[in-house]
Amino acid sequence: MPDLVDKFFQRDLSEAEQAALSAADVIVWMHPVYWYSVPGLLKHWFDQVLVHGWAYGEGGNALRGKRCLWVTTTGGDEAAYSATGMHEQPFANFAPPIEETARFCGMHWESPVVIQMTWAVTASVAFWLGTNSTDAMRTPFSRSGAGGRPRACP
Repeated sequence: MPDLVDKFFQRDLSEAEQAALSAADVIVWMHPVYWYSVPGLLKHWFDQVLVHGWAYGEGGNALRGKRCLWVTTTGGDEAAYSATGMHEQPFANFAPPIEETARFCGMHWESPVVIQMTWAVTASVAFWLGTNSTDAMRTPFSRSGAGGRPRACP
């Protein structure tokens, strides 16, 4: 298996990734939350792949109209992401930069899927996620609240 870090720093990465994105109907950004944001490697991917003239700006229509689904994980539970919790605000308040990235590229933002307390995910929950995620990719996403608020998995 190739070293993904090396692959991400190759010059031809953006062309291959852009071709894959062009062929897709749904773009899924799936990652753990690191310091209230995306991991550094995903940020680098955004910078190298979602470039002016291709993803946004003059002539940048490649992603326009595609659906974007953010699937993310946290170590904290819902209570940790509340006004009185460790993070002092709801998780939805951390979503705007990710959402705006998708919208700036002309994509339709879907309600995020937030899997919390991943340290406590059981085999049955992992199985549920694995068997249901395929069906979710084949059918239109349901919205669970105004403004694309995150929905939590059981």
